[in-house]
Amino acid sequence: ARALAVVGLKACWEKDYDTAVGFLQRSLGMCRSLRDREQAAQVRADLGLVMLLRGDYDEAFTHYSASLHILLHQMDLDVVRVSEAYKRLALACWLRGWLDEALDYYEHSLHTAPDPHSATVAETYHNMAGLWASQGSYLQALKYHQKSLQIGRGKHVHVPSVYAAMAGLYKALNQTDKASQFYRKSRILLLRHFSITDFLSHLLGGVADRVKARVVWVMGAVKDNVDRVIAIQAERQRVERIKSRKAAREAIKAQQRQKQGQKPRTPRSLVDLMRDGEG
Repeated sequence: ARALAVVGLKACWEKDYDTAVGFLQRSLGMCRSLRDREQAAQVRADLGLVMLLRGDYDEAFTHYSASLHILLHQMDLDVVRVSEAYKRLALACWLRGWLDEALDYYEHSLHTAPDPHSATVAETYHNMAGLWASQGSYLQALKYHQKSLQIGRGKHVHVPSVYAAMAGLYKALNQTDKASQFYRKSRILLLRHFSITDFLSHLLGGVADRVKARVVWVMGAVKDNVDRVIAIQAERQRVERIKSRKAAREAIKAQQRQKQGQKPRTPRSLVDLMRDGEG
C-alpha cells in the first residue's frame, strides 16, 4: 500500500494527476483490505493534496474530511496529525470560498497542536492572517502576523514570508515606510539565514511529507547537476590555459630561431614523404 502511494505521489509531482489518483485509490483499497487505518488516513490526505493541486477543491475537502475522521477515531490519538488535518481542511475551505469555516478549522488546529510554540503553530497564525487579508481586514491580518512572530522569538522558518506579507499589508494601508522596512527584513533573512532546501522543506511542513521529501531530493539533484557543469567548465578552462601556454612557448621559440637566422622548421607534407619513398 505504501509503495503504491509513493508511486502516486511521484506522478503527482510530475503533474500526472490522473495517474496519481489511480495509484492512490489502489493504495487506499489495499489499506481497507488490510484494515490499516493509519495508512488509510495518510492516503486520504495524499488524495486530498492531488485534488487540491488539480483544482478540484470539493473532492479535496471530502478526502481531507475522511482523513480527519479516521484520525479522530483511532485508539491512539495522534494530536500532531490531527492538528495538521484541521489545517488541511482549512485550506480546502479557503480555496472553496468558505472563509468562516476556514477560520474555524484553523482555530481547531491551534487548539489541538501539542506544542503552542512550534513552527507549525506560527504557520497557522500566518495562514489565518492571509485569510483575513483576503477579506480586506488588513489590521486584523497584521495582528495575526504579529502572533506568528511571537512564536519562537521570531526565529522560525516562516518569518521571511511573514515579513513579506506584512510589507504588502502596510503598502495596502499606504504606510510605505513600514512596507519598505519589512520588505528589507524579509529579503535579508532569506539571503542570510535560510537555504532554499530548508525553506521549502519547512514551508511544506506536514501537508505532504512525501512530497516534501521529493522536493528536497529534486533540489539536491539540481545542485549535483550544477556542480557537474561547474566541474566541466573548470576542466575546459584548464585545457584552454594549457593550449595557450603551449602556443606562447612555440611563438617564443620561433622568434628565437628567426633571431639566429634560422627559418622556422615546418613539417614535411605527406606528398613529399611518398615521393621520397618512390625514389
